[in-house]
Amino acid sequence: MAKGKKSINKRKAQQAAKGPAKTTRRSFIGLAPYIIGGVILAGGLAFWSVKSVQAYLAEQDTSVVGQGTPTVVQVHEVGCAACVNLQRETRAALAMLDDGDINYRVAYLSSRDGLAFASEYGASYTTLLLFDGDGNLSKRIVGETPRNMLHAAFLAQIAAEK
Repeated sequence: MAKGKKSINKRKAQQAAKGPAKTTRRSFIGLAPYIIGGVILAGGLAFWSVKSVQAYLAEQDTSVVGQGTPTVVQVHEVGCAACVNLQRETRAALAMLDDGDINYRVAYLSSRDGLAFASEYGASYTTLLLFDGDGNLSKRIVGETPRNMLHAAFLAQIAAEK
């Protein structure tokens, strides 16, 4: 028993003395699925990140107000729980509508453009501003509002356009 244990220890010592194992073609091929998976994962994350940033920037573009389609602009303060709740309810109400019926934009009070937009209409955080297709402010909704009430307001805004 001692002899078998001695030979194992001797082999380990010899391998350690040789230095790191040389990468062979076979060992590299064995790692290929992990390497390919990592590359695909990294590419997917990069694609998702770019799309998220593009959507975030597009959502802040308030220049669509008055371009022919009714628009809802939320005046939003980052870190405000009531603003986040209103945004969640607004997005849920908009999801019940057909795409293209109404635009949704966000005026972030932490950005220069968002603050200027909110100031122009005398709006504070947790406020929705509803504009007709010509860019006229037609309704102001202040405070947290349930999605069913928002949905009704959005439908009325769309109907007034037609």
